[in-house]
Amino acid sequence: MAPSPVGIEISKGKRKWKVGEILGHGACATVCSLGKIENGTCTETNFAVKLAPLPVKKTKKGNSPQEMNAKLLYYEQMIYTTQFRGLQGKLIPNVPNLSNSRDPPIYGDESGYRFFTLERMDTTISAVVPSLLMSKSSSKTINVGPLAVKMLECIKAVHETKNVIRDVKTENFMLTLDKGATGSTPEEKLASRIRLIDLAIATQWTTMYCETDEGGDLIGTPLYSSLNVHSGKKTSFRDDLESLGYVIAEILMQLYSGDQSKQLPWSSGKSDEDIGSMKQSLVGDKESEFYRQLGNTKTTEVFLEYVSVVRGYSFKKLPDYDDLSRILSKLTVPRKAMNSTTKKTAATKRTRNNKSPTNEDYVSPPKIARRSNRRKAASMIIEDEEGCPKNEIDDETVYADAHQELHDMDWEHCVDENEYPVEDSKPRTRSRAGRDPAPRRERTTKSSKAATKNVIDNDGKGRERMPPRELKRRGVRIVCTEGPHKGYIYEMEAGVNEIITIGSKPTSKVGELCSLKNDKNLKGTHVRLDLDMNRRLIAVKVTDKSNGKTYVNRDAVKSTKAFINDVITIGETSLAIKAL
Repeated sequence: MAPSPVGIEISKGKRKWKVGEILGHGACATVCSLGKIENGTCTETNFAVKLAPLPVKKTKKGNSPQEMNAKLLYYEQMIYTTQFRGLQGKLIPNVPNLSNSRDPPIYGDESGYRFFTLERMDTTISAVVPSLLMSKSSSKTINVGPLAVKMLECIKAVHETKNVIRDVKTENFMLTLDKGATGSTPEEKLASRIRLIDLAIATQWTTMYCETDEGGDLIGTPLYSSLNVHSGKKTSFRDDLESLGYVIAEILMQLYSGDQSKQLPWSSGKSDEDIGSMKQSLVGDKESEFYRQLGNTKTTEVFLEYVSVVRGYSFKKLPDYDDLSRILSKLTVPRKAMNSTTKKTAATKRTRNNKSPTNEDYVSPPKIARRSNRRKAASMIIEDEEGCPKNEIDDETVYADAHQELHDMDWEHCVDENEYPVEDSKPRTRSRAGRDPAPRRERTTKSSKAATKNVIDNDGKGRERMPPRELKRRGVRIVCTEGPHKGYIYEMEAGVNEIITIGSKPTSKVGELCSLKNDKNLKGTHVRLDLDMNRRLIAVKVTDKSNGKTYVNRDAVKSTKAFINDVITIGETSLAIKAL
């Protein structure tokens, strides 16, 4: 057993921070408070730190529990600081600001532990139960709508980054420490503080991943897993939303019964198979005891409508989040008096001293041990961490969900069950030295002509399906979204054009030249872009040639890697990176 991480000092330049009390234990890491050391004294901060012990000795396959936990923490901090960067502080916890010298380091290895620093949370979403039951509202019902809608917004935001969470559960929704909540009602104020945490086993929704729903493993927490996942299907957007339904159901049951320890009826299952079987029986029967425990007839009708819509989605269907939000906004539950257990919990919370609230202030009701299956997830990611930074995130480090061969991530490239793949006729726009890139024109490439000779008609209706290997183009599309050349598009494709040099009069001995001569603020040779797929994640290496006038997501860079949906700014021009 690894020694306690309490007392470990973390450095950033001349500044130091100290790991404080343990706030909680997760599936792969221990969560502790973080204090700042100044003038010999340690002061608590609004940050917490997740720590996973590093292996004393690495195994040949890298699959020991400590190695896999360390990989998961590495992967989590990378997606927080890349794909989920825009969600920080709104729907997921903040992470320290790299440009602020007073903030602690985000990530690194220290004293035998790997650490990840992020915003400190208060309590889990279950803590809203005593708060709502004790509110002085004269209403005979509790409006659960704002809470359910906010949780849906968190999941929607992650889905919009083309990621599937795969482990939606009650413990992954927490409240912020910030008491300056917004809203006119107790429910709205609580909803404004909800954040989604623990995204270590999220996976990207790619063309390869969404080819079929078969061959899925039960990765996640069985108590909240969807019926599709229990039956061996891959997790999709619909399954995250079904899991959210069970999280909401548990809160409804606790509010309706006035008992904060109330659990989902299948929590008594002794195995994953038992839980799946009980869940199938109870959820599939509209007259079952499960639905009667949710509230009155109106509560049950609204919940049934939500479950019916979500379970009706196909594997590749992009959910209608607005419709789901409309349904969940109607959720109410009759107000019940608290039982003695809930009163005692609430009273204890009120009488605490002036101690800052922490993740351990609230203790969840005991549950049957059903851990997320993260060992399997960890074994599939991060095959090589030699480029992993020691103290801070290095701009050159690329994260990879390495169990997939990652391809483009646009929704429109994921073919639904009733559709056939069609030939990709989008041309490869190239610019030439000294010329402005011309608008794209439709044309037939050699490969498409060759492919057309081998067309296969599989449905007898004249629809053509191309051989799968003819469709696999890997690369990115660089789209001018702002500036004098707005609307121009450049394509970077593996094996075709992997290097582009951009400027007002660019020069280079390699790759292609893209002239943006109408942007008067550009240098002759301003920036070089290299397509990078060394770790099977599509990225673009951005190299500044203008002495500090190149920005990625508003941060000045010399050399870094940009990802899908990142924005490169040069002069008056903004270049958005899109999937090919």
